[in-house]
Amino acid sequence: MASMSPTEAQALVQKLEDISNTPPSAILENDDLHRRFREAAYSASVAVHWPSDSVHLIAYGTLYSSMARIGVDTKLFEVLAASNSPLSSEELARQTGVDLVLTKLLLRFYQSFHWLKEADKNLFVVNNVTKALTPPFSVGIEFFNTVLNPPFTVLPEYLKSHGYKNPTSVIDSPWQSGYLTEQHPASGLPEFVDVYPFEQEVGKDTTDETILFVDIGSALGSQCVLVRNRFPSLKGRIIMQDQQHVIDAWNAEANPGIGTMVYEFFTPQPVQGARAYYMRNIIHDHQDQQAREILLNTVSAFSKDSVLLIDDIVLPDEGMVPWRATLADLNMLSTLAAKERLEREWRVLLDSAGLGIIKI
Repeated sequence: MASMSPTEAQALVQKLEDISNTPPSAILENDDLHRRFREAAYSASVAVHWPSDSVHLIAYGTLYSSMARIGVDTKLFEVLAASNSPLSSEELARQTGVDLVLTKLLLRFYQSFHWLKEADKNLFVVNNVTKALTPPFSVGIEFFNTVLNPPFTVLPEYLKSHGYKNPTSVIDSPWQSGYLTEQHPASGLPEFVDVYPFEQEVGKDTTDETILFVDIGSALGSQCVLVRNRFPSLKGRIIMQDQQHVIDAWNAEANPGIGTMVYEFFTPQPVQGARAYYMRNIIHDHQDQQAREILLNTVSAFSKDSVLLIDDIVLPDEGMVPWRATLADLNMLSTLAAKERLEREWRVLLDSAGLGIIKI
């Protein structure tokens, strides 16, 4: 335990209270320092938890999601964020249509967990958490609370009933148990063009006929739109591939310059010799045997200039794993009996398909 005098301890606590009220711009404007401070502050908080703190914060986990969903559904967070001045519980009740007694209960909860701030007696204002619980971010709350809570809830019983073996079947996973179904669930992070020199590595000496970018399993085509908008003068064809119902929903008139193709990635890739084939959140949906099949089907279309860009999480082989990555890992386990992969697992998988890693 670190040695510190009572006076030093008082000064430290006061400094932390000051920072929590007004975080310094030197921290907020430096991404690396921002992350380090966030993790250090969280670690310090956990280190001084009483046992009852830990039990309550963990055991009530499901309640947090539900309470956030109530604030989203009632638009309480939106109303507060839209106001230029503090709002009272009475005014919030009036604007949201929520019973005043219930409004006060909700505000007490939100204030106690710092989801909003009580600026004065019965006067409330937003903070960074409140803003995160408004559109477009609040869609995440709706998704997790509605879609993922059932498989998360049954995860302990599912693992117990399966002898604590890691799920390997996409039709026998916590998703099926949570939803009492045999169906496979249908299937974001920094943009790949922010970390990969796309124009320099892929866009050299292209023409109008060059197949520049093939987005496999494109879903809503957001990455095709991203490439076209980010590099408007770059020559070459952009193609989004997905199942028929996705292609049918695509608005071609609103997205000129992007071609579409119905394609199932468990079949050989029909577009030959593209500069870049791209997969976002595809491989992590599948166990190794299926993932290898997808990769081999893609490699079969390669030319000497082709690369495969995989936009997925890579877990470190050793040391601390970021908490968002571990949440994603359990998300994949619960919904698809799949997983996020360690770096060494990625290397083995890609090697089995004849691929080498250029850069992570």
